[in-house]
Amino acid sequence: MKLPRFFATTLVLGTIFSQPASAQWIPTNAGNGADVEVRESNPTQNRGDSTEIATRVRNDFIAGDGNDGGDRNSAIYTRFDLSGASNPADIETAFTLTYRNNNLTESRIQDSVTPNPAIRTGLAVYGLNNDALSNWVESTINYLTAPGLTADGDVGTVDVNSDLTFLGTVEFPDIGTQNHLPVGGELRFCSDNLDGFVKNALDNAYTSVTLVSMRIHGGDVPLANWLNFNYLFNPKEQTILNDDSNYDPDGQGPVGSPWSGADNSTGAFSPALGIVDGTTLKGDDLCAPPNQPVDCSAAYPSRTTLWPANGELRAVKILGITDGDNDPLTLTIDTIFQDEPTSEGSGSLTPDGSGIGTDTAYLRAERLAGGNGRVYTVSFTADDGFGGACSGEVKVAVPSTMGPNGTAVDDGPVYDSTLP
Repeated sequence: MKLPRFFATTLVLGTIFSQPASAQWIPTNAGNGADVEVRESNPTQNRGDSTEIATRVRNDFIAGDGNDGGDRNSAIYTRFDLSGASNPADIETAFTLTYRNNNLTESRIQDSVTPNPAIRTGLAVYGLNNDALSNWVESTINYLTAPGLTADGDVGTVDVNSDLTFLGTVEFPDIGTQNHLPVGGELRFCSDNLDGFVKNALDNAYTSVTLVSMRIHGGDVPLANWLNFNYLFNPKEQTILNDDSNYDPDGQGPVGSPWSGADNSTGAFSPALGIVDGTTLKGDDLCAPPNQPVDCSAAYPSRTTLWPANGELRAVKILGITDGDNDPLTLTIDTIFQDEPTSEGSGSLTPDGSGIGTDTAYLRAERLAGGNGRVYTVSFTADDGFGGACSGEVKVAVPSTMGPNGTAVDDGPVYDSTLP
């Protein structure tokens, strides 16, 4: 079963999401798409032209009080146009939002007071059940008219009704060494429930699908910053992202968010729904963290010298290759070359190398009598099975002698060791 996952796009963690070429991304800018925030504190107010969408709750008086000041109880409505959307049988989907402000600091998204890092904040994601209900109008919708909500006047409670289907919860990531989550950084949510919800809408030829996002904790959480948080995201109306020049990803001084001031006029940072055929993905799903590279730069042979030079074939493994995800690697010997002719040597045995297509090279401990020694060059490829691969080569020598002047001289790998 695919579990809900939520990853931040940050430079520190290296989790900059790639968009699979086969995926279709539908921003709220497209077709009949829309995004808006509705607030119970101002139930008749429409905020359809706002340059921010947010979830927020404050409830100093748990039973509700008109003089509660910062009370809001906000919900984010995002609608995605399904006209022309692909409908694969093995569907994978993702829902994304991007940060608008630099207020997502450690104190706002995890308990640093108690402290208990296991207590986290985030969003609950719901799907609006009916195609007709998704025909809400961004310029007129408010908390009282929003489908799926039944206002009760208490901003400390969730007012979801049966028109909304719960799809899962998502949490903000750890801040780590950075001073806040960067403006333009992306939160991405995937779950089996989301896949099924979008698939049902496509199967029924719905014109659009609406996802509703709210905070996952109540207004009575006894942490001051959580009582008055404001989790802001970019809507399509935010055509240029806010400046975030004070973003410090590693605690070594501000370098600025890479998306600071970016253009959002085409919806690159607007809420988006991703759809892809699961059979085309090499990874787990659209929310799998990106595959980390395989590194061949420190590769070395299991033996650097073959001695005695008695004509025997010796096994040589390639070591020192690393993978950022610790994926099991498949290593393949591609070529074996040497700097002396293969038909010449103290024993004149050929071929001098074998193991092409396997993970082990076999090299003959042989060199020309009276020469300057033999040097083998073994080329290889390491693959992690998820699209990550690297290539390299290592050198193995057969010295002319084992004395101080017997070091082999590399005259260039010009002879194919695998040929007679």
